[in-house]
Parts: sequence; C-alpha cells; structure tokens
Amino acid sequence: VAFNAAGDLLVLDQLNRRIRRVVASTGTIDTVAGGGGAPCPWEGGCSLAPLGDGDGITIVSDRHGLGTNVLVIPTDCGFEFAYGADSFAAHIREAQRLGLSVRVVQDASLALDVDTPDDLRAAFATGVPGPKAPGPDQGH
Repeated sequence: VAFNAAGDLLVLDQLNRRIRRVVASTGTIDTVAGGGGAPCPWEGGCSLAPLGDGDGITIVSDRHGLGTNVLVIPTDCGFEFAYGADSFAAHIREAQRLGLSVRVVQDASLALDVDTPDDLRAAFATGVPGPKAPGPDQGH
C-alpha cells in the first residue's frame, strides 16, 4: 500500500498481478499497472509491482527498520501476523518458522510510516499533502 502525490491510494493486487488505484477525489478504483492497464502515472514508476514476484515472503520495513510497511506472503501458508514495535523482525522469524524464503526490499517511497509527530513532519517534507482546513459547513 502506498500513496501517490495526488493522495490516491495504491494497492498491489497480487492475485491479479495488478496495481489498483483508489482515486482520492472520487473513491473510484482503477488499474494503473498490470493486466494491460495504463502505465504508472506517478513520478518514479511502479515501486509496488515487483513486490509480488518470487517465492516466500517479501517485506519492506518502516524508515526505522522496526515496523512492517509492506508484507507479501503466499496464500494459505499459515502465516501469523505481528503488529506494533519490532513487527519487522517478528515477520522474518515467522517466515523462518514456516520454512519460507525472505526477501527484504529497501524502498524509501514505501518506508514512511506515520506513528509519531516526527514521522508526520517527515511525510510533509516529502510532499504528502497536509491537513486541510475545514470548510464553512464542517464546523470549526
């Protein structure tokens, strides 16, 4: 899962080998890569596309190397998910327990996770849109 500069949500649909986009302004869903869809519309290309390739698990940590921002696993493997601090190491241990190979991907565009005020400042520094002021009909 990632966001593009327009604030649209991008999701890897591994089963169909596509990247889907949920358009922030309308809520509509379309295909932006894979299956004959249009080429990636955001700068830097499709960083999610190769994550679904290969056997075993693919994991992308947060920028601190502790949390798990992206996790691609085979279906029906009995994988038990971990949440919170140090989930990255816990997911690697779980893959080892199941005998699955582990591929770690370092990707700065996927490593930003907003858990703290410093993370939020880092997100705004990368161009993620900040909070919008409420409109006149949304209260104060």
